[in-house]
Amino acid sequence: MKHGSADFEPKDLELRPTALSTLLDAPGAVGGLVRAYARDSGTEDGWLDSWFLKRTRLHCESSVPEVDQFEPITVEATQAPDLSAEPGPRLVSIRPHYFRGFKNLGLAIDLTGDLIVIEGKNSTGKTSLAEALEFLFQGTLSRREDLGEGNPRELENCIGNQFRPIDECTFVEATFVKHPGTADAQEFVVKRILTKDYGDTNTSNCESKLLKDGSELSKEDEASVLDDLLRRVPPLLMQHTLRSFVHNQPSQRRQYFERILDLNDLTDLIGKAVIGNAKLPGFTSPNSNAGLLRWQSLIAVLNTAESKTAAKKVKPASIQDQSKALVKALIEIAKFEFSSASANLADAESWIDQLQLEARQASFPPLAKLQPKQQPNHDFPKILIGSEIRKANIEKRWTKLEEAKTSTNAVRKNAQAIADALESMTQAGLIDPELAVQVCPLCEHGHPPTLTQKRLREICGWQPLVEAEKRAKNELESEIKGLKRDLSTLISEADNTLPKIPDLDPYLKKTSGALLEAASKLVDVRSEIDADVRQDLSDAQNLIDAEPGDSLTLGELETYVSDCTTCIDNLKHLPSLANKYREALRSLEVVVGQAASSEEEYRKRQTWLDCAKSQSEILDDFSWEMAKVRSQNDLKKVRSELMQFRENYLEGRRTLFSDGLQDVWYSLRGDTYSSFSNLQIPKPKGKGFPVLLEVKATLDDGLEIKEVDALKVFSESQVNALGVAAFVTRSRLLGHGMLVFDDPVQSMDEDHFKTFVREMLPPILDEGRQVILLTHNETFAREVSVWHHERPGYVTLQSRVSKKDGCLVDEGNRRINERLHNAEKLADNGKLNEAWIPVRLAIERLYLLTKIKHGQNGFDPVSWKDQTADYMWGDGGVGDIITGIVPDAGPRLKEILDMTSGGAHDKDASGITELKSAVKYLNKLRPRLKISD
Repeated sequence: MKHGSADFEPKDLELRPTALSTLLDAPGAVGGLVRAYARDSGTEDGWLDSWFLKRTRLHCESSVPEVDQFEPITVEATQAPDLSAEPGPRLVSIRPHYFRGFKNLGLAIDLTGDLIVIEGKNSTGKTSLAEALEFLFQGTLSRREDLGEGNPRELENCIGNQFRPIDECTFVEATFVKHPGTADAQEFVVKRILTKDYGDTNTSNCESKLLKDGSELSKEDEASVLDDLLRRVPPLLMQHTLRSFVHNQPSQRRQYFERILDLNDLTDLIGKAVIGNAKLPGFTSPNSNAGLLRWQSLIAVLNTAESKTAAKKVKPASIQDQSKALVKALIEIAKFEFSSASANLADAESWIDQLQLEARQASFPPLAKLQPKQQPNHDFPKILIGSEIRKANIEKRWTKLEEAKTSTNAVRKNAQAIADALESMTQAGLIDPELAVQVCPLCEHGHPPTLTQKRLREICGWQPLVEAEKRAKNELESEIKGLKRDLSTLISEADNTLPKIPDLDPYLKKTSGALLEAASKLVDVRSEIDADVRQDLSDAQNLIDAEPGDSLTLGELETYVSDCTTCIDNLKHLPSLANKYREALRSLEVVVGQAASSEEEYRKRQTWLDCAKSQSEILDDFSWEMAKVRSQNDLKKVRSELMQFRENYLEGRRTLFSDGLQDVWYSLRGDTYSSFSNLQIPKPKGKGFPVLLEVKATLDDGLEIKEVDALKVFSESQVNALGVAAFVTRSRLLGHGMLVFDDPVQSMDEDHFKTFVREMLPPILDEGRQVILLTHNETFAREVSVWHHERPGYVTLQSRVSKKDGCLVDEGNRRINERLHNAEKLADNGKLNEAWIPVRLAIERLYLLTKIKHGQNGFDPVSWKDQTADYMWGDGGVGDIITGIVPDAGPRLKEILDMTSGGAHDKDASGITELKSAVKYLNKLRPRLKISD
């Protein structure tokens, strides 16, 4: 699922900084909600329901961990991007191939440099070059997508070159570099190939595919690459978008800064983080609100004010008192609704139960005799020892008894009598076992001695053998009795849970319909059960009555035990049979109850009984309802915190935008009557909390200062300046490594050319950003050249158009070295007369830069506009300056100037040797004059 905008997915929170991602690690309920949104928002509001249910469970258990408690947001909402951080990738080269005015360039256009000026007349391909970058970056053209200029039919197939051969495709390929000028510099190539051009309708789209380093990218990878390259916002200021920022609606201005605001996810969360009262019933308790529904049903049928009052006091009671309140309410309701005199709930329940039974029996008298004596004992199988365990125990006891018998058989019967007599006399004190020799107290025989200690030990050794036999016998008998007890338990279970059905025929003859069907079903079920267990119960009783004798053999004993354990195992399913019977009985009771429930009083009593029998469920549901309210309040607090955070965040961003705009504006404009004041963001309200950016201007007439909407008072030139300021501010905040201006000085005069070049550009370049300027204005290009001639990364290029080759971009003709290189190039191509022209222009630029660098302060380069080299050399010019630095330079420079006039005024042009010699001399002269251009 996407949230807010087409380019946001919740997982993006983990990948890039947004307004909401700063809260991912926030403590307490706020952080928990944000993380739930980021992690689980794949299906509509499922993430919110999950969060709400989890929190409700914690409240219900009174166990909300400390880490999930509500805490106000402490994260700083106004954090600004670090503008000192290294800017993003820069442009190295671009190659538009059969794109708009371009055909096949062959080689890419080299854009290596810090400040690149591409100068050319109108319709020579400058805007096509800017749009080539636009297409590369976003796969569309703003002139077609955003502004809707012209008729769609007339703009059909507006991307591809109209002369493109059928076997060629349209693409734009560019090389970029990360970390330029460092050991970590890394180049990569991005190429976008057009697969479908625009059609002839407003809704038609163009289609393309993007490749990086030759590998085609998926849509997800494409978004990632473009995000890394330029935060998906092209760093381009086009001619037709220059005034858009100011002329746009306030909501569209917000979209201009969308990628810096990154509010969509936060706004989406705030909009969705609502659980209203109408939605609360949908969050049922773990027992499906059965208890709550019973209680509500009871309240709905109460008649007396006293019982209604008692019922209303239950739910608001504290958790500690709610149980007592429920019992009290049930007793009060029984008292006022049913005239119960009991103050004990159990007694009241028994009394009302009896009333219900009597009412049902009135419809079907035998019903009472069909009731089981007790509920099925589902726990009793746990107390029955398993067959194998019982059998193993009995076998052990049998073996032990046989061993004891073997030992006692060695002792004669009369010897046993002697052992018993000895024990009796010892206990009576007649014999002292410690004496060495003594006289027998029975026969008083003294000599020879008979009762020696040895004789006493022998006689005493007979007794333990006999005792061991007795214990073994008792243990065996105990195990057998245990078997019989288990059998008795099963017989008792059958008697108590499976009553014998009386003769129902007399009653069934008088009934029909559902009652007859339910009663017949009960009889059938009971008959099936009886057939299932009758024989086992009879066998169980026979086994209980059997008395295995002392002469029982091991084989006989094993048979008896096996019969017992088999019978026990066969009867262990008695509780499930009893349940089956009770279900059939319950169906009969329902039918009988329906007959009785035609009376309102019966239905009310039954509803009361349902509540009395499910108090724990009712209390659990009450606790759940209160927990939902607490969770709802938590959500309201979290949402309020998020809204405040959003407001603070917006104010911080507004300050960033506004301050950035002011910095650039005041570097461009020196207006005193009307000037840019600030950006304002009215407090968001309404659906979706829309953010609006309003542009304000200050009017100062010397008597009063007013703040008004900028559109009311700004001139076209001021609007353009503000458009430039907005573009630069956005690019800085996004961290763009390059800024491309397509004729940015529209409607500006020469004074503002200067402020653009001298005040606005240097800070941008000093931040390490690349600036590419496309212009048709020679005065503006000259101003750039004059002011930035010593910047090492300053490069000029020339755009032109050829009938055969389409738009072309050549090496520039503004700098000294470029002019000299062009001269040699023309000469090598046999155009000697034309070659001397750039040599003369190179000398004029050398003179101008020498005057700027070494002349007096306050020199205005514009004053030498359109002046010849001879004029520049003369009085107050550069003649004295140059000869002061290079004394012998004057004659040679004069000689070269004379040669540049060849080919005119009937003078033959000097040869190629002289031209190359002149170029060589001028190139050597530049460093001596400390002219780097």
